[in-house]
Amino acid sequence: MREQDFLQKLKSVPFSFHPVLIGIGDDAAVIGDDVVVTTDTLVDGVHFSRSYFSPEQIGKKAVEVNVSDVLAMGGIPTYLVLSVSVPTTVNEHYLLRFYEGVKEACSKYGIALVGGDTSKAPHDFSITITLLGTVIKEELLLCSGAQVGDVIAVSGELGASAVGLELLQGTLRLPFPESDIQWLKNMHLEPIAQFETGRFLAQSGMVHALTDVSDGIASDMRKITTNSRVSAVLDFTKIPVFSTVQKAMSIMKKPLWQSGVFGGEEYEFLFTVGKEQFSPLEQAAKMKGILLTEIGFVDAGEDGRVYVEENSGEKKEFTAMGFDHFAKN
Repeated sequence: MREQDFLQKLKSVPFSFHPVLIGIGDDAAVIGDDVVVTTDTLVDGVHFSRSYFSPEQIGKKAVEVNVSDVLAMGGIPTYLVLSVSVPTTVNEHYLLRFYEGVKEACSKYGIALVGGDTSKAPHDFSITITLLGTVIKEELLLCSGAQVGDVIAVSGELGASAVGLELLQGTLRLPFPESDIQWLKNMHLEPIAQFETGRFLAQSGMVHALTDVSDGIASDMRKITTNSRVSAVLDFTKIPVFSTVQKAMSIMKKPLWQSGVFGGEEYEFLFTVGKEQFSPLEQAAKMKGILLTEIGFVDAGEDGRVYVEENSGEKKEFTAMGFDHFAKN
C-alpha cells in the first residue's frame, strides 16, 4: 500500500461528529470557520540525520515544513505545539540548541510556541509538531479544486535539495567550486517555507488547486489529481531547475528534470489555474520577484493518473512516484 492509498482509506473512518470543513487528504485540516491544523513527525534517519544536520537546523526545519503546509492551505501560521522523543545519545546541550532553532523559526513568522511534551526514546530522536493557523474563506486553497483545461504551474526553481542530499550522504562528488557545493548542501539542510509566494497565490483569487512540493512533483501532482478526480499531462522539459542542478545532472548523465520530479523537500508550490488567468497571474508574480512556470495542463479522467507529453505530441502514462513513506524509495 502506498501512503496516498492509506490516506484515502482513512477518509472513510468516522472519527468524530464535530464539524470539519476540510479533513484528511489535503496539506492541512480546516476546522470551525477559520482554523488550519497540520502536524508532522520528523525522525532521525528518515527526515534528517544528526551526522550532518546541526541541532539548530533540525529545529528550524521542523517548523519550516509545517509552515509550508499552512501556507499551502492559504493560511497564516499562529500557534505551535512541539513534542520530542529523546534518546540517551542526545544530551541537554544538544536539545537546547535544537530549541534555539525552533525559536528562531517561530520568531521569523510570529508563531507562538504554546506547549508540547517530552519523552524518553529507546533509539531515534524524533520530533512532532502541530501547527495552527488562520485562513479566511476567500483565500482557502485546496488540492481538490483542479478543473479540466487548467494550466499546471510551479513556483520557483527545483532540484537543489535532492542533489544536496546526495552530496551530504557522500554518494555524489561534483567538480564544482566549494561555494556551489555548500549552497547545494544548504538547500537541503535549511529548507525555507515560501511565505511571500504562498500569500501571493492565496490572495490572487485565481488559483484552483494547490499543494507544496514536499515529496517531488511525481507524488505531489497525484495529490491534486486524485483529490480533484482529474488527470494531468506534464511536460518535464518545462520544469524549472536551478542552473547549478542542471550542470550536476548533466555530469551524472541523468535527465535535467529528474531531481525536480522525484526530489521533493523544495517547499515551492504546485498549483492549477484557469488557462486565461495564468498569464496575468504570472505577470503579477513577476512584479513581486516571484517566478511561476507553466509545466502542463489538467485533462479529463477521474482516476488521478499523470501523463507525460512526449516530443511527438502524444502522451504516455507516468507511473513512477516521488518519495513515499510506505514504499521502497
